Parts: sequence; C-alpha cells; structure tokens
Amino acid sequence: MVELRQLQPLYALLSPHPGLRAELEQRWGLERVAPNDARRLSTEQVVGMNECLLAHGLPHVPAELASRVDDSAGEGLLYFARSCATLREALAELLWRQSGWLPWAVLSLSEEGGELFLRMHPRAAAPPLGLLMYWEGTWAWMLGLLRVCLPGESVALDASVMTPDSPCPGQLAGLMGLPVRFGASCFEMRLRPELLDMPLPGANPALRQTLSVCFDLLELYLPTPPRMRLRAQVRTSLRQAAHGADLGLEPVAQQLGRSPASLRRQLQAEGCSFSATLQAHRQGLAFEAVVEQGQALELIAPQLGYAGAPALTRAARKWWGAGPLQLREDFLRLQALGGLSDWACPLRLPSLNPAEQGPDMAALTYALGTACLQGFAAPAEEASTQGLAQDLCAARSWLRRDRHEPWPVGPLADPARMAQPQGWAALGASLLWRLVGRDYAAWLERQPTASWPQLLEWERAHFGLSRVDAAALLLARWGLPGTQLEAFRAQPIPTPVPFSS
Repeated sequence: MVELRQLQPLYALLSPHPGLRAELEQRWGLERVAPNDARRLSTEQVVGMNECLLAHGLPHVPAELASRVDDSAGEGLLYFARSCATLREALAELLWRQSGWLPWAVLSLSEEGGELFLRMHPRAAAPPLGLLMYWEGTWAWMLGLLRVCLPGESVALDASVMTPDSPCPGQLAGLMGLPVRFGASCFEMRLRPELLDMPLPGANPALRQTLSVCFDLLELYLPTPPRMRLRAQVRTSLRQAAHGADLGLEPVAQQLGRSPASLRRQLQAEGCSFSATLQAHRQGLAFEAVVEQGQALELIAPQLGYAGAPALTRAARKWWGAGPLQLREDFLRLQALGGLSDWACPLRLPSLNPAEQGPDMAALTYALGTACLQGFAAPAEEASTQGLAQDLCAARSWLRRDRHEPWPVGPLADPARMAQPQGWAALGASLLWRLVGRDYAAWLERQPTASWPQLLEWERAHFGLSRVDAAALLLARWGLPGTQLEAFRAQPIPTPVPFSS
C-alpha cells in the first residue's frame, strides 16, 4: 500500500498532461491531500496507475517519485538504518526486518568473487508490469537510503531491474545516478564491499535502540495486506490476542471471518496447518519469555495455553531438544560476553518461523542466514586468525549452495540428514566472534591443534559456552525442530575442524 501524500509530486509531474491526471483521479483514486493525511491506495490501485502511466509514455514515474520522497517515508526506516554503526549492520537490520517493510519480495545480500550484491526477488512467479514498475521505484528508494547512510560516497557501482527495455533508458540511469540494465531476472545492485565497515556519520546507538523497539511494536500492528497468505493472517491474529486468551481454532476463525472447517481447509491448501502455526507461535513466545526475559514457567504456562510448568517444560524439550532452564543459562552466558555496546540491550536474537512450509521458505531462510553472517561476523577477514575467515567463508558457501533446499521440519525429517553441521557451527562461532570481538580470534590462535570435542570444551571453559551452544540458541530461536537440535548438539563435526589455529 502507498500513502497518498507520497504521490503528491504527481500533480507537478503531470501538469502538462491534465487528461492523464484526471484519469488517474477517476479510475485509480489519486487525489490531493494534506501532508499529514495518512490515507493509502491499495496495491491494485498503484499497479493500475503505473500501467496507465506506462501506456501514456511515462515509464519511470515510480522511480521519479522515490527520488522525491521525504526522509520519513517507510515508517522512519531511513532514520533507523543510518543510526547503525556501519553499513554492514544497517543492511543486516534491513534484511532481518524485511517482512515488515518489504512484504511482496525477498531481499538478500551475497558475496561472490570478491564482489557484493544486494538482490530483491519478487515472491510472485509472474508479477504484472505495473508491480515491476512499483518495485523499480522501491529499488531507487533503496539506493537513496544507502546514500543517506553514507552521504558523499558512491555506494553502488551499477544496478539491474526486472522491468523490460525502456523507451527512455537514460531517464532511470539519470535518476539513480549509475548504469542500469533492464530485463534482469531480479532487481540487483553491485555494491562497493570496502564500504561495509566504514563508520556511518549518522550513527546513534540510543536512537537505534529506541527505533528498534518501535519497529518491534510496529510489526504487531501493521495492517494486513488484502492478499496476504492466510497463515500470515493467522500469525497476526495470534500475536494480537490478549494474554491468557483462547488460542484455539474457533476463536481465530471467527476473528478472520471464516468457519473452522474453512480455515483448516484453506491452511491445508497453503501447505500448513493451524496446529503447526499455533505451535510455532507458542514456541516463539516461550523463547522470548523464558529464555530471553527469564520469566517463571509457572507464570508463562497459562498464557500459552498449558496447564502448568511441567507441561510447558515437556513442550519446550520437544521444541528445543533441551530444557528451558538450560537454554536460559546459555543465553545469560552469551549475554555476559563483552562487545555488546552496539547491540540492543538486553541481547535479542533474530526470529524465524521455519515450522510453516511454503514456496518462499528456502529464500527467507537463506536471506536471514546471510544477514546473520554479515551482521555477526563483522570484518572477520581482517582478523589475525586466517582460519576464522576460512570458516566464515565456508559457512557462506554452504548457505548459497543449500538455499533452495527445504527446511527439515516435522516428524519425517531425519536427524542424520542435517546438511553440513559445520555451517551451523560456523554460525555459532561467528556469533561468539561478533560478541567477544578480536579477543575470540586471538584466543583461538593461542590454542594448540585439538580434536573437535576438546575445542568445544576449551571454549566452554573460557567463554562459558561453545560455538555449538551458541548456534543451538540461534537455531532454537529460529524454530529448528528439537530432534534436529539434539542431533546437532550430539553429532561430531568431521575433522579437520573448519578453522583452528
């Protein structure tokens, strides 16, 4: 959806075309509004408007509007991004929160051959031309956001868009200020990797933390798009339910204006079930309340629909492959590590709901995994421990290789099939490195060559937890099934260890 106030520059752009302006007003809802008017046009209206503009020989109006939009657009996302310490952290935040600000596409960041690529893939298999034009404007706005983070720097080298060959290609290139290729398979920007760790002039830890809380709350109350998948509507309904409310099928179906049978049938058509969605919801709330916030099991159990602490403990062991108190202790050890100055306090781990299958699940897993590697690792390639850089490189390669494989969920998932446990262990190592800093790399360099169990025990003795413990926390937050987590904790990582001294 698009706010009408962001479309007001159209009146100046269309002053030579009064007939076209009248058509947009009559057919697609364009109208003059005050700067504080919050009314919006639907996606269907915006798509129709874009196609109407194209038919009249105006192909790049969305990008033109994006270049004129004020800094408050996107619920303050620009202020949030530039308040981060580095461009790397800003991109990681944008990737983590993309479900809120980019509901119809998937954003990813990858390093290939020493170059850095930011890509946006539409979720729809064959999006209409008007929607591609809308995303062309989104891509121009995204480039503007990066330039506000690093003013005066040439952040991107070139760009590609999915819109077909333009009758006036120089117009978009001029608006974006760099070469543009049309007819690409996705929206892409080639970024300058050396800028990732340059300090942002607008860095403000206090503002970043405040806005982070605001975005957390905003995600709960964003309006549901008319074509949002039903399972997403169910998740929103569950999140908005009051503590202790009945989270059963019937009240949720009533809130969504469906019968229980209809809701069950439509969820099944989307490849999920109400019970799986409810379990994922309870699992996420339990992790936040018990592991991150330390709430008593006796208090949180009734709010999640369990009879008492024993029932919730049994459920938590199935979810996480370990008792909730053990995870709480590991989380406190992780939080106690140094280097938390640029993190929200208390420490929060990014969330993901892989318990719900869908065609976009693999892409989302890949995008979030890549974001964690980018955000956690920091400039590990510059660390004195060459092995650590090799390990993180191996983990990134693993994420790229497996990004199209389905997430292993459900009782049919074979724990022995867990692909590349080295990759998840490397993710835990990068999380430790991210929190501890160069002391972790220096400590690793001082260790003699050791077997895998010895290295984990030394990490536990020195830091309070090992890379496997840290990765298990992150995977539990993401919702990896308990059988998989148990297998990950118990599975010996093949030697030689991906990195050692």
